[in-house]
Amino acid sequence: MTDKDKKELIEELEKKFKRNDNSEKLKNTVTKVWMLLILVIAVIITYFISAKLHTKKKPDIDTAFVSAKLENISELATAELEYTGLIVYSEGKIPFITQTGFNMIYSASVKAGVDLSEMEIEVTKDKVIVSIPHAKILSIQVYNDSIEFYDEMHSLFNWSDKYDVKEAISAAEEDVAGKVQVYELMDKADEQTKEVIEGILSESIGERELEINFIEENTK
Repeated sequence: MTDKDKKELIEELEKKFKRNDNSEKLKNTVTKVWMLLILVIAVIITYFISAKLHTKKKPDIDTAFVSAKLENISELATAELEYTGLIVYSEGKIPFITQTGFNMIYSASVKAGVDLSEMEIEVTKDKVIVSIPHAKILSIQVYNDSIEFYDEMHSLFNWSDKYDVKEAISAAEEDVAGKVQVYELMDKADEQTKEVIEGILSESIGERELEINFIEENTK
């Protein structure tokens, strides 16, 4: 074999090895591309599955939904007042204490609130409308042991007759019900009820506007 032939053979072998090397590199590159593509697809699928599992379904905002939200707010919408009263009696004013004139002092707890059984709810495309009655007195509790009687000379006198107790409590309940503080308490209960409803629903009704109205009593 001549030197020329040897040289040509060497060049041919070098070309062959070079082609094999390029082919191997190409295969490696293609393999890496496929692996990267599979990884990207896996990440995308995992993301969508995770998002679907963790995305909470938005509730349907309807009358039943709003009613359920508000069904347990009665206690929160109640205002309470501790009151101490004084009743001045003259002769013949009250039948149960045999005194010509006396004063009665008592303490009582008054609760005012809204009767939510009369609540009306309307849900439209843009609004949630809640209509509630004005607050009223729910209870008056006169503390029996707080009742004291004083005569005209401001001296404390005893009383123990059960009939006297009943009549005294009835008189105290009637007295406190007409006081201005009780009317102010009902106004407070109105505002408190409105604030409670706003606090519960404002974050639950999406972009709808919340409207709270008071039902006016028909005085006719």
